[in-house]
Amino acid sequence: MQGLMKIFAIVGLLTSLSLLAGFVALPVQDAKQKANPFYQAAQLNFAILQYTNSKGKSVEVPASTITKIWLIADSDGDLRMEISYENGDYSSLAINDFHVIRRSSNLASVDVPVVRSDMSGLAFPGFKQ
Repeated sequence: MQGLMKIFAIVGLLTSLSLLAGFVALPVQDAKQKANPFYQAAQLNFAILQYTNSKGKSVEVPASTITKIWLIADSDGDLRMEISYENGDYSSLAINDFHVIRRSSNLASVDVPVVRSDMSGLAFPGFKQ
């Protein structure tokens, strides 16, 4: 049940963000949406990605260091996040929740591609576009 609530939270967040001026939907191939109805791609403008890892620790990542984020709902409905960084690093994380902080007095906001998918959209190891 918690996993399903996380999925609804993601859908709600992305729907809310789509109403914000910084959200630009990316063109999505019909085949991807038919194969994975949960699939959605977007360009989000924000300064900080904040997430809580599976151990309950809050982590903040400057958006300027991120090249792409994949939000993956696994078969149990739990949330995974894959992050590709500008220096070529990659993270695959089991997370409890996440937040995008749109503005920061210390960091610039940047556009970051975000993909929401089920396990069929897992980026690693090929880093799907």
